[in-house]
Order: sequence, then C-alpha cells, then structure tokens
Amino acid sequence: MREKHTILVTAIGSFSAGAVIRKCRENGDKIIGTDIYPKEWLAEGNEVDRFYQIPRSDAGEDYMKALENIIKTENVTHLIPLTDAEIDVLNGKREALAPAVLCISPEKAVSVLRNKKKCASAVKKVLAECCPDGSVRTIPSKTLKNLDFDTIAYPLVIKPVNGRSSEGLHIVRNEDQLGFAIAEAENAEGAGKSEELLVQPMIKGHVVTVDLVRDSRGNCVAVPREELLRTLNGAGTSVRIYRDPVLEEACGKIAEYFGILGCVNMEFIHGEGSGIYYFLECNPRFSGGTAFTCEAGYDTVSNHMKVFENAEISTDNGVSEGYLVKKYVEVKTKE
Repeated sequence: MREKHTILVTAIGSFSAGAVIRKCRENGDKIIGTDIYPKEWLAEGNEVDRFYQIPRSDAGEDYMKALENIIKTENVTHLIPLTDAEIDVLNGKREALAPAVLCISPEKAVSVLRNKKKCASAVKKVLAECCPDGSVRTIPSKTLKNLDFDTIAYPLVIKPVNGRSSEGLHIVRNEDQLGFAIAEAENAEGAGKSEELLVQPMIKGHVVTVDLVRDSRGNCVAVPREELLRTLNGAGTSVRIYRDPVLEEACGKIAEYFGILGCVNMEFIHGEGSGIYYFLECNPRFSGGTAFTCEAGYDTVSNHMKVFENAEISTDNGVSEGYLVKKYVEVKTKE
C-alpha cells in the first residue's frame, strides 16, 4: 500500500493549484498550502488542511525561513512549488529543505531549462537527430546585443532569457515600436540587459502545450493540447487535447537529454499552414492547464508524485481527444 505523505504546495492561488491539491487529496495525502496572499483571498484556501501566508520568493532569507519553519512544524515530506519564481530560488537550496523532497527535476536540468537561450541551443541538437525532416524545430534566435538592426524583418518577438509567464515578452510590428519594447523587456522582472534579451521572428499559429511526465526508469508520457484561447500571461482557457506521435516522441527525446524527472510542460507554436512545430520553452513545473490533461484521462499529478516516491509511472496514455474549457465559479471563503 502506498505511504501517505504531507505535501507542501506553494502558490495555491496559481492556475495549476486546484488540480494538484485535488489529486493529492484523492490519494489520501495531507496538504499544506502557502501563498503571498491571505487565505480568504484564495479559492483553494479552504481545500488545504493547513494554510500559511508567506513572503514573496524574492524576499531572500525571510522566504526560506518561512518554508523551513513550515516543513519542521508540519513534518512535511514533499514540497511542490508551482511557480517559476519559486523554482528559481529553491533549485539550489535543496539541502536547506531537508527532510522534505523538492519535487522538481534535478538541479542541473532546471538551471538549463530556465535559461531560454541555453535550453533552445540544446533542444536544437536533440531535434536535429530525432526530427531530421524539420517537422519539429527551434525558432531562429539572436540576442539583442548581436542583432543587426539594418537587416531586421518585422514582426518580431523580444523576450527575456529567463522570463516567465510571458513577462517581458513583446511583439514588435514595426521600427517605431522597437525602442519601447526593448525598454519594457529590460525592465521586466527577472530580465537583464541586451545580452539577456532574445529576438525571434514571429511565427503565426496556435500555441501547443505538452504536459510530460518522466520517471527515473526512462518511462515517459506526453500529452499535447492546442490552446485556442489564452489569458494574457499565457494560461489556456479553451483547448483541444489530441495525439501526435511525432511531437510526443520528440518531447520524450528532449526530456531524456535533460534528464527530466516528474512533470514539466513544453510549449510550441504549431505553424499556420506549414504544420511545423516550433519549440518555445520547457517549464520545469506543472502547466497552468494540467487539469485539462487530468480531465482527459492522464493523471499528471499522481504520476508526478510516483516519480519522487521512486515508483514507476503509468505508461498508459489513454487520453480522450477533444475540446475542454475552463469554467470559473464563485466560492465563498469566509463568512
């Protein structure tokens, strides 16, 4: 019989929190939730066994001390961070979180995945081997510092190397917009100067998000979805779940190369007319729409936890293809 855990889930106001908490509870685990906002402000505040309001992840030592105290007080066995900002902080501080297991991919993998330039360079090599026909490829990229302004073709995309949730991403349609876009991108949270900004051609097409789970034995399941409607920060609200063996295999090869463990999400643009998949990024966390994949028939959350229990994930990718939409409801959190 599976051992029950005490799981600390951070940022329970985020898009993926509902599915993560719900599945962990179905498995009989105790759930401790945290967020920077009060419990009463959060729809999932009433769904956890205990809640703690903690400082932002950029609060330095105060943030780490808050987590360490919660781990000790609640006897936390596993920690699931749901945001890129927290993963950036926690990735190199795993020993400080002990005995809790940080449920994300290995430190080296996360460090590369969180750098869009390094990640794309590595993925380009992987795809050259597994997709020599170019059906899945990376987008040609340059750093702003190395851009030849006399040969720019519009429209183009400018984004930070270490950006998250579309922060600092700008579509530039003509020369008049370029200066403003550069200034805004440089000022985005987590961004840097020109050597840390990427410039890419804008590809027309739908975003495709692939939820992927991989275990230490090399078992891997990838579930693509076409995102038909999205929020401004990139969370899908209306999607189509489907199967594509070529894309799924390519994602598996990428995950194998990086040594990914647990659940991550990869994003692509499915080129309009061409049918080519252009790799955008790999986020080492649950996607905002991971509930779509669970609803379609593959439990990303339970299988993610199996990885960090050193168990084998389910390789039955029996998802039901079709359309799913996110429905918002009102929840009373306090009398």
